[in-house]
Amino acid sequence: MWLEQIIAHLHQNARLLFITGAGISVESGIRAYRGTNGVWTENKEIDGVPVKEIMTGMMIRSRPELTWKGIAQSELIIRNAQCNEAHYIISEMESHFAHVVVYTQNIDGLHHKAGCKNVIEIHGGLRDLYCRQCDYSITVDNYAGLQIPPLCPECSHWLRPDTVLFGEMIPGRKLVRFAEELQRGFDIVFVIGTSCNFPHVQGPILKAKERNMLTVEINPEKTWASDKVDIYVPLTASTALKNIWQRYSR
Repeated sequence: MWLEQIIAHLHQNARLLFITGAGISVESGIRAYRGTNGVWTENKEIDGVPVKEIMTGMMIRSRPELTWKGIAQSELIIRNAQCNEAHYIISEMESHFAHVVVYTQNIDGLHHKAGCKNVIEIHGGLRDLYCRQCDYSITVDNYAGLQIPPLCPECSHWLRPDTVLFGEMIPGRKLVRFAEELQRGFDIVFVIGTSCNFPHVQGPILKAKERNMLTVEINPEKTWASDKVDIYVPLTASTALKNIWQRYSR
């Protein structure tokens, strides 16, 4: 039943929005940071300081060497991760349908790696480093051999990744761009692998519902959104998207 409903919408040369969270990358071997089996749930402290205090904008300004230990730990988790089938199917859909947007909470860069072009990384990423004291910036493949914290070669101030830490604001330009995309409208909004605990995820789902866009959640576990979307699919991202894509492509 749910599959036929989604396929019917896809055959309209649909405009698609994918809102993705950590769950879509679990099949790539990237464990979520929070939750029952989260990395930070098991390792709650670094040098005796709670991770939630370390990974904050306030801490990186006062003790960048400590925050960078947490950042480096995160980068090591995703360094050798490979895209899974869900990432590739979304990329393939992007080249097939009228308009596809990926709005992701993830900082692993796997949507880009899979070939997606229209990606809004709402929390940024770890590869792009910049200096807050001058205009220096650099993109790195990984942190192997990187001094922690890395220093700016221009002014010797420490660099930081272009990612949003706890307590920091999401860049306004990204929110504006996404608001413009949402205003134009989508035929289907897929919510995949996110707990939906944050306003910048909940808001778009509610907005989509108000505008009668078909909303679909794909997640093995129920979340805040499960009883609010039109269709809840209790499967992993790869399994659900593979079923959808194979059925559509017949």
